[in-house]
Amino acid sequence: HIQEVAEEAQATSKMSEAELRQIIEKTNAAAAEALSAAQVALWAEVIAAMGTVASVLAAWVGWKMDDSQLPEELQVPSGDSLPPELKRTPPEASRMRSIARDA
Repeated sequence: HIQEVAEEAQATSKMSEAELRQIIEKTNAAAAEALSAAQVALWAEVIAAMGTVASVLAAWVGWKMDDSQLPEELQVPSGDSLPPELKRTPPEASRMRSIARDA
């Protein structure tokens, strides 16, 4: 009777060992999938950060292209401070108007 109990206990331990091995394999597979998902999330964040940097750079370049950011010598003066030569209508403009009327 003792040998039967010992054999039954040994069979139960082997069965538990097999079940434990299956559980460990499933756990390893789940850990590998979680690692893969974390890597995908990390790369998604890296790409999003690159997009953010590109957006900030584009905004900075746009701001630097604004007239207010130009050096004084490159800024276009307002209408009041233009020299008289630039305020007059070009002579070709009146000639072009007369040609357009005649056509």
